[in-house]
Amino acid sequence: MTEKRVMEYLSGYTNMRELSLRAAPPDWKYQLSLHLENKIGGERQVDFMDVSKLSHKEIGGGITQFMLLKIEDVSKYQLDRIKYKISEIEHGRISFSCQAFKISN
Repeated sequence: MTEKRVMEYLSGYTNMRELSLRAAPPDWKYQLSLHLENKIGGERQVDFMDVSKLSHKEIGGGITQFMLLKIEDVSKYQLDRIKYKISEIEHGRISFSCQAFKISN
């Protein structure tokens, strides 16, 4: 799925219902799961694998919204274990890098 198609697929799913981060042996790579909802209760789940450089701000204290979640393919830069850069570009609430991701309803 192209970057544009991913952003279109997630468009309107702005309310963060759940965010979880976990690591598991033997490689201890982090996986971040993000559950998003739209205004009428539809859901999308995005799982990001091998997460690094995680940064966040202003999450919690009520509903947290990711207004424009951008997924950028940075594989052309040949960074070690980093293929995508993810960021919420309207308010800068979250940003990180990852090796892969999977979207499900």
